[in-house]
Amino acid sequence: MVSEEEIARGIPLQRIGRRVDIANAVLFMVSDAASLITGTTLVADGGSVFTGSGFDRIAALMGKTPKL
Repeated sequence: MVSEEEIARGIPLQRIGRRVDIANAVLFMVSDAASLITGTTLVADGGSVFTGSGFDRIAALMGKTPKL
């Protein structure tokens, strides 16, 4: 089994996201601060999308092939 620490090493922020991280992103998107934002995707992944260290890397660490 792959440890959380091993997965976190592949994430630019060096930690796995928590529920509160997603909750904060949702709260921002429904707030007045986001009133001008339309038609976009908010990615809350600790920077993994920019480094290619997302689900494919985690699946590889676990010895599995990702299913899309």
